[in-house]
Amino acid sequence: MRFLSVREMRAQSSELWKTLETEKEFVLTNHGKPTAIVTSVDEASFESTLQAIRRQRLKDVIAKMRADAALFGANKMTEAEINAEIEAVRRGK
Repeated sequence: MRFLSVREMRAQSSELWKTLETEKEFVLTNHGKPTAIVTSVDEASFESTLQAIRRQRLKDVIAKMRADAALFGANKMTEAEINAEIEAVRRGK
């Protein structure tokens, strides 16, 4: 997969469209760090491609939430403690 900086994209935009036709995707970087993935789509596959990207983003968010919960000890609460916490929040409203 080809990596291109924002600066390269600005300077060679017409060339990049040709590259996209053959390579189908490239990574756009900003200050050397990946910022975006540019991928080719057509009208027929646009919706399914967008759904796949969004589905993966959701999976990534859930995985991060689970990792954070494990790191901060949320998995150590008992069901009774969880229910007590929910009840306390409800009473506070």
